[in-house]
Amino acid sequence: MWNWLALLGTPVVSLTVLGLGFALVTPSCAHQTLAWVHAVHAVGMVLGLVFSVGAARQRAVSRDRLAPADMQARRHFVHAMALPVGLLFTLVMVAEWFVAWVLSPCAA
Repeated sequence: MWNWLALLGTPVVSLTVLGLGFALVTPSCAHQTLAWVHAVHAVGMVLGLVFSVGAARQRAVSRDRLAPADMQARRHFVHAMALPVGLLFTLVMVAEWFVAWVLSPCAA
């Protein structure tokens, strides 16, 4: 389960954070606070890290030697790709958060 969350969930969370971040700029600037923008990025980054750590733990635990060779190859590939994809999209969310943190979206 964690592999699929890291492979598919982390990119979806990253896109959601990007969309919510843009949507929250106008209300945040109207209230002169960027707390919601930062909260959305923080929650997205934590979810990305949780999904990635879960995929790493599942890879360490999962050893299926009784399955056919082609199924083992597919599982090995999914295990091998889950952690890098999860960490890549978590890094994307960190970069988006950094930009929102350094460059104020309310400055015109």
